[in-house]
Amino acid sequence: MEKLRNYPLYRHRCSRACVEYILIPKSASNSIRRALNSGGIGTPCYNPFVFSFVRHPLARLISAYVEKVQTGKTKILMPKHTDALPTNISLPNFVDFLVNFEDNNKELLNDHFCPQSWILNNVPKLDFVGCVENMEEDWKVLQERGLPNIQHKHKTEGIQKWQQMLDKETEAKAREYYRDDFEKWPNFWE
Repeated sequence: MEKLRNYPLYRHRCSRACVEYILIPKSASNSIRRALNSGGIGTPCYNPFVFSFVRHPLARLISAYVEKVQTGKTKILMPKHTDALPTNISLPNFVDFLVNFEDNNKELLNDHFCPQSWILNNVPKLDFVGCVENMEEDWKVLQERGLPNIQHKHKTEGIQKWQQMLDKETEAKAREYYRDDFEKWPNFWE
């Protein structure tokens, strides 16, 4: 079953570039927005080049868990919905929550925790998907379209973090939960 979500769209117009960026939380989104803002605003454009960046699903999971769940900064469910999970939930219990969350209520999950493929499935036109782990090379595609350099500010060692934090059983559950991401972009990881 295809998951459909509303996607956060970040438009950028400048004299040399006409792009639209589909924001995926915990996938270098702050760095990308800073780079887009540094180019200045130009005239409206039509038929923009639409792009997004994805991140290794398990690295993204750990980053979101550490920054959002452990600190209590972000609700696990979207606003206006009850969130009964305590902020001190363990990582294995959090992954169990994600895996067992009712399929018909998946749209209630905060975008920080849902598979990236769910966000991008609803995008009518997507010209380019880059990989955060290959940011330097993939950003060159956008620079050819007139975008400025990017400074990846909050770069983490996500791959090493998830390998340290996930036991084998929890990793297997998380891989199953993010299976669509692994299948959609198999060349990006592993």
